[in-house]
Amino acid sequence: MYLASMLNLLQHIAGGFMPKIKNKTAGSPYKTISEAAEIVGVPQYVLRFWEGEFRQIQPQRINGRRMYDQKNLDIILEIKHMLYTKGYTIAGAKDGLKEPQQKNAETTSALILRLKNIRSLLS
Repeated sequence: MYLASMLNLLQHIAGGFMPKIKNKTAGSPYKTISEAAEIVGVPQYVLRFWEGEFRQIQPQRINGRRMYDQKNLDIILEIKHMLYTKGYTIAGAKDGLKEPQQKNAETTSALILRLKNIRSLLS
């Protein structure tokens, strides 16, 4: 839902022109690991590694495939932000996920990161 509202915002900014994004799971609340990796902007093996390191990431297994919902994508984006932007270690990011995530500056930074990822998907 949050991602859809961001896409609508980007569509409005782009003047109504938005290319179609390939979506194998159209209409489904779940994304495959390849779609999740594309949305987040990291390789699939990084998502698999983070899944083992961060117990908060819990993709559903559907027909033996990892399927990520929006909650998982939000957690993964926060992890990416902590590791890549803030320079946290894995241990620091684990501790950071335990703290309340409602800090205004962090929320704004995460939103900016998500918008940049969406923009890169659209270009």
